[in-house]
Amino acid sequence: MLVGAPSARATGMLGEMNDTGTIAIVTDATADVPPAERDAVPGIPWVVLAERWHADAFDFLDDGAPSPELAALLLQSGLEPEPVEPSREEFSACYSRLSEIDRVFSIHAPSTASWSVEHAREAAGGYPNVRVIEANVTGIGLGLLALLARDLAADGAGPDATERWLREHREHVRMLVVPDRFQPTTSQRGVSARLLTGGHAHATSATAVMDRSRRLRSRRATVAAIERYFLEHTDDDGDLHLALGHSAAAGAVDPFLDLLERLRPHAEVSLVGRVGPRLLQQLGAPCVAAAWLESMDLDPES
Repeated sequence: MLVGAPSARATGMLGEMNDTGTIAIVTDATADVPPAERDAVPGIPWVVLAERWHADAFDFLDDGAPSPELAALLLQSGLEPEPVEPSREEFSACYSRLSEIDRVFSIHAPSTASWSVEHAREAAGGYPNVRVIEANVTGIGLGLLALLARDLAADGAGPDATERWLREHREHVRMLVVPDRFQPTTSQRGVSARLLTGGHAHATSATAVMDRSRRLRSRRATVAAIERYFLEHTDDDGDLHLALGHSAAAGAVDPFLDLLERLRPHAEVSLVGRVGPRLLQQLGAPCVAAAWLESMDLDPES
């Protein structure tokens, strides 16, 4: 398993690219990609628009950076803060700053999970260089899609080829999320059971759960179910690009890496990020996540 290697850098994978031009990526904080990952490729701007969270007198601005204060609030205080997505005006101001870019890809979670994509569409009407991409997944899965598109462009794909790839792959990202420390409360049992059996988180598709924390490791039946799910939904012979997210410390994903290395030793971990407040609020506990995309093939003639 390749860990920490540049994402999607397979030489020759893209073929001959005929279209050229500058590219920028726009996401919102639900993509859960930390600043260090967004700034990895010079010359391809990546803008993350922040979400605001409100509850009583509490106010928090989430820009995609780690947010332990919010996690602690959600898990311990009993408050239920509500997210406020970036407004149409905020998107418009962002697109205006990128007006000299040939193609701006504004990549967001589905409207069933966040209103950001609708606000982006409203704003994009005044900017012909903007393409709004609605993915099938939120969280680190959304971040993985954006990161791989950015790296395809860095490897030589022009705006048209990158857009074709995004529209082809935006519904193919799969994701697993599971509490990091399993607490057998009714709500968590229900969420875990629903996701393990193929149910939806945030009403998005292809979501399930996964964890190898100390307590879960003793639950052999649960681990076996997780392994079966992953094996059934990945191809042993295909390219597998992974993203791993954590809500506490990066070391929380180590058991995840051990499991994935055993099941898919040739997979590439393209992104290690965070589990943001939306999933923390959904699960009600610290959690870890994995997202993956099977194929990075791009046919420039398609």
